[in-house]
Amino acid sequence: MIKVIDNFLSESEFSFFKEIINNPNFYADNKPFTPNGNSNIGNYYNRKFITPSDNIEKRICECLKLEYESLKFKISNCWINHIYVDTNKNDNFHKDHSPVSVVLFLNEGFIGGNLEYKDFNGDINIITPKENRLIIIDKKCRHRVRNVMEGNRYTFVAFLEFEKKISKTII
Repeated sequence: MIKVIDNFLSESEFSFFKEIINNPNFYADNKPFTPNGNSNIGNYYNRKFITPSDNIEKRICECLKLEYESLKFKISNCWINHIYVDTNKNDNFHKDHSPVSVVLFLNEGFIGGNLEYKDFNGDINIITPKENRLIIIDKKCRHRVRNVMEGNRYTFVAFLEFEKKISKTII
């Protein structure tokens, strides 16, 4: 399942991310992340782990309630991905390990970087990046990011887990 929500955050909520990606020192201490540990193949990108505000996490989880009525989620990991021409050259279709993941596009003004996914028939569908567009992806959905041909692509990515119920007993 894939769901697209445009204009997900308010302007003030979205400014949280804009301040991060516009900070020239933000990636100074970051090393490239490689899914298989080998950056020689060109499939790497800069990943910077962050802590979102409680309000942003709440908005994401409220949005998931509409799709998963009886389940509650919490963010297990989240980061900002920075993809540019020299990165992410061989991204194959893959599934995420978390039950649900979300991608929030943080900017425009780059060429390429489309998100592709395979639907239930195996057909490839394309989602064009648009600032403040949220994508909800369940763990069954095979997807990938196409090469960025020019510019910088920034996304907020979060993996969500089911919130565990705590059993209470009266003794």
